[in-house]
Amino acid sequence: MKKTTVTTLVLSFAFYSVFLSLYLFDFIEETGFLAILFLSILLLGILFWGARKKHVVKRSLGTSIVVLSLLFTYEFTLLFYLSAPSYISSNYVPPTESVAGSGIFSVGVGEFEFGEDEKMDKKSINQLLTEQGVDVLSIVAIDNRIIYGVKTRQLLTWLHLRKEHTPKEMVETVEDYLGTQEGWLTQWDRSTNGGDSAGLSLALSGLYKKGYLKTEVPIAVTGGITKNGVVTKVGSIKEKLQIIEKAGFSNALMPTKNKREVKSLQKKLNSKISIFYVANVKEAELKIEELNGEHKDSQ
Repeated sequence: MKKTTVTTLVLSFAFYSVFLSLYLFDFIEETGFLAILFLSILLLGILFWGARKKHVVKRSLGTSIVVLSLLFTYEFTLLFYLSAPSYISSNYVPPTESVAGSGIFSVGVGEFEFGEDEKMDKKSINQLLTEQGVDVLSIVAIDNRIIYGVKTRQLLTWLHLRKEHTPKEMVETVEDYLGTQEGWLTQWDRSTNGGDSAGLSLALSGLYKKGYLKTEVPIAVTGGITKNGVVTKVGSIKEKLQIIEKAGFSNALMPTKNKREVKSLQKKLNSKISIFYVANVKEAELKIEELNGEHKDSQ
């Protein structure tokens, strides 16, 4: 690769990075960021047309046009998020049993979105929800960095580089793991049972219903699974720890992949919950059996 081409690539990415940084730190909005990229491509196109027989200049301009056009195309989906909420509140939802009497409680987080409103801020949102009897755990202002993260994850999902389960797919994954179709799973209430992160609790509940698992000690559970029973990472850990604490659970199962985050948050929250980390469903079964044994010994 020629030196001029390398220099052009570096300068093009540097130009893009400067304005991306301005966007991510909320100095400019989506439309401004995209407008700058578009106008830059347009200006380079005019210069390219006017360069005539200056081959070195035309090659450099052409390279910049291609690079910035690709980056503009990648960032164009930011326009889909112009109506993104300004705030999202995370609220307490009581952990629930997918199978009554199982002792396996799925942990979910309730959410409310708030659009752009000059009169709404964290304090007023908290007051409004509290007056309505909502137990608010946290309120997050949606900034450009959060929007950009959502956009990037969505693009990766569209390109099949990231898997995001719908409720139906999560149920199918659990059924694949259990090896049978389970009618009770069709009644699964995503709104109260933890959404996509309910996979582990659903699998354990299925094993309980089949008679393969007994629970002597109630346990809070969060974690997604694959059809092979691998436990996958979940989000909203801070809020889930708060919910488990508020609900009065002493024990909880969480993904091994969340271990570092959980340990850090437990220190900040001064949480006394006994957290057991599992990498797959079998480890979760063994941990529940171990807790059963400890419970019997203590009686």
